[in-house]
Amino acid sequence: MKSYIPKILIILVLILSGCADRSLFTNPTDPGLGGVYTIISGELVGTLSKSKSPYYATSDIKIGAGTILTIEAGTIIFFKETAGLNIYGGLRALGTKENPIVFRGVSDVWEGIHSTESTDSLIFIFCRIIDVYLPIGSSLKYGAIDVRNANLLIKNCYFSNNYSHNGGGLSLANCNAEVINSIFDSNDVLDYGGAILSQNSSNKIINNIFYKNYSSTLGGGIVLVDPVYEEIQNNIFFDNFSYFGDRRIHLMSGDSTNVFEQYNYMDPDSLNPLFISSTDFHLQQNSICKDAGNPSPEFNDMDGSRNDQGAYGGPGGNW
Repeated sequence: MKSYIPKILIILVLILSGCADRSLFTNPTDPGLGGVYTIISGELVGTLSKSKSPYYATSDIKIGAGTILTIEAGTIIFFKETAGLNIYGGLRALGTKENPIVFRGVSDVWEGIHSTESTDSLIFIFCRIIDVYLPIGSSLKYGAIDVRNANLLIKNCYFSNNYSHNGGGLSLANCNAEVINSIFDSNDVLDYGGAILSQNSSNKIINNIFYKNYSSTLGGGIVLVDPVYEEIQNNIFFDNFSYFGDRRIHLMSGDSTNVFEQYNYMDPDSLNPLFISSTDFHLQQNSICKDAGNPSPEFNDMDGSRNDQGAYGGPGGNW
């Protein structure tokens, strides 16, 4: 059973280059990168700089109400098994195509990113969120990223091999979110929403890939509960699984007229969208998902052609 550690061990103020001590990886519980790392824990403000990366969160880290933490492109944060990131203020995780930001566990297990009543918006661009594990018995039940009552942008991000009770990759409640040009691959849940669980929210879910996500109960891809307004288009849903409900987009409760869904690839008759490979989700030239998204010019690919469905289509798909 994973325990949740609220105690603040160290309060760090990291501005620009940061001020934490650097240490060598010297024992089996460390990530073992063969170099130096920076220990972080407790409350953080300012900037986590790439120059101090990789970071090792030895207990929960926190962004306090009224503050904003910026994470520079190329930063890697390893979390101890019982550690996570709790956001009460705002976050700017601003990776790039060449230098993504990576959130992962020391032993491929950690407690994820959680935000309730944040005082500012949360932005994740070119981030990789990997190996969150919230098993039966954990006090945490929702999402590798779990956001409530916030404005959220997720763009060009990758969610893989995360496990929770609900919303394996992403859990949203009372949110206004944009989830664009991102990949949800092999995320699992015990209950609802292998990739995404959205409750009482207003979201744009555009040009993403949902592949091999799994629910032991309901909805392998996206589960919607009492949607305020959900715009879901130009996505690829392929090879997701659940024992009950629609394995792609399942409306659990609420008004279906609040769900605007179109131009999605819904793996009809198990036809293959023809990714380059099981790890490279670019489309082969003869894929039926090429030029199959919304034909409106605002959704055009970078070269001006009609939208390709999936994470590499549309104006933000060149990554």
